[in-house]
Amino acid sequence: MKTNTFENDRIHAIWKEFTLIELLVVIAIIAILAGMLLPALSKARDRVRTISCMNNQKAITTSSHQYSNDFQDWVMPSATGLWTTSTYELLWWGRNAKLGYYKLPEYADDLKRLNKSILRCPSETCEITGNTANKEYSQAQYILNSGLCGFAPAAGGTVPDSNQNGLKRLSAVKRASFAILGMDSLRCSQYNNIAERDLYQLGFKHGRYDDRGSVTEPLGTSKANIMFADGHVSSQTYYELLKQSGSTNRYARLTSTNQNHCGYLRESCVLIYR
Repeated sequence: MKTNTFENDRIHAIWKEFTLIELLVVIAIIAILAGMLLPALSKARDRVRTISCMNNQKAITTSSHQYSNDFQDWVMPSATGLWTTSTYELLWWGRNAKLGYYKLPEYADDLKRLNKSILRCPSETCEITGNTANKEYSQAQYILNSGLCGFAPAAGGTVPDSNQNGLKRLSAVKRASFAILGMDSLRCSQYNNIAERDLYQLGFKHGRYDDRGSVTEPLGTSKANIMFADGHVSSQTYYELLKQSGSTNRYARLTSTNQNHCGYLRESCVLIYR
């Protein structure tokens, strides 16, 4: 009992010496260290997501090359046949899976399963659900460049144009490391689309999430991951892409009659009719 009393007195003496001010100093130091570490941890987490997204896109560019090898050097189209946004096997991402270029989970009765596939961008906060009423994704969270990867025009007798309704061979691509094949998509407008030719429609969600609620000019330094025709992927801001085109036209980097703007011959194509 005496020993216990002695130990208790010792502990009590130590706590008396450890004043409230000293305790607050320790808490303040911990808070400062946490404040220094959390931004670094956040950046590291975002970098991991960006790299994972880039790996998804590299798998997609590989499938594009496989398509060209199997189909006489035609560039992978965005959609074929009498397609609609729900005829998934006629759209680029469903068709390439059917051809065996990559594997997708069985999604016919539940699109949510696609969230565990290369079609889901890790930096996108909205899942693939099929709920278009809430502007939730019903397609891959990556879109192709419709200027390079054309599709048949919508039903109703629309006359096709080379902007987005042309099939091209690889010979039309003059600068494969410059020509854009596909990119991250903007949720508010591209949740049910497969291809686009407007830089405003890209999702610049790496760095800071792109929460634009409408199709307006992207601001800030956040980046979109971009797939190129030669197979490489890189992260770029809107202003970097605009500067590369040598034009102030926001469409020129993706599709232009001037190959210096987009890297390919837009008019060198076979127009697709419905």
